[in-house]
Amino acid sequence: MAKSIVQIKEICANKLLAKKEYLKEMPTNCLDYIASKTKTTHCLKHAFPGAKVNKIDNQNDQGADKIYDFVYSNWLFPAKHAEITHFDFVRDRLKCLSPWFFTALGSSTLSEYCQMLFNARNVNKALPWLDVGQLGNQLVIAGFTNTVLEAQYIKIEHTSASELLETIKAIHECFDFEYYLELQNLQHEEQLAWVQKFHPKDLTVSLELIIGTTFRVDRQFSTINTEGVIAISPKQISSSSK
Repeated sequence: MAKSIVQIKEICANKLLAKKEYLKEMPTNCLDYIASKTKTTHCLKHAFPGAKVNKIDNQNDQGADKIYDFVYSNWLFPAKHAEITHFDFVRDRLKCLSPWFFTALGSSTLSEYCQMLFNARNVNKALPWLDVGQLGNQLVIAGFTNTVLEAQYIKIEHTSASELLETIKAIHECFDFEYYLELQNLQHEEQLAWVQKFHPKDLTVSLELIIGTTFRVDRQFSTINTEGVIAISPKQISSSSK
């Protein structure tokens, strides 16, 4: 049975929230950051039933100026431009040493179809998905530590070419609007013909889901320079040496 895009997002959310077993303490004050992208706040509430949960869609929403002990972002990356603003915003909303759980779509996402469409349309454009190594470096520089990025691969089956096409378009609408418009510019019959040409029997798509867990650095004791090197203060050395 085919899964809707809503179900796919919920699968990703639950895989991410399963990482809560590694937390030493359960959070009491949570933020769903960029909540409208996936509408999976209910998954967050189910994972932490005793916690207060706030959700915002942008950095100007009510609650954006509060401090939280857990931030959750499903399908945040690849971000549309200005990724660094997300890092800075989340860091400044977290208590020291508190976690940020997020998911991203990696470089193998929809690999069966993306480049084929570009070739068919004579479009010279890089695929929009995430570079995991670059993301890890950016997190360190932004002030996060103990980062773990794990790739999981999800196969989504469809019962028709029309369903498969809708999934491809819905995913790209979240992350790469130019590509989405490329698809929209094709007539529906052309879209179906394109899918059936390359995958006439196997009506599946693949997602490379990057599950990220990271923690805000304790700025009282350490700083991070522009090369991403953590510098330990003399205060921390002396106190830990006693």
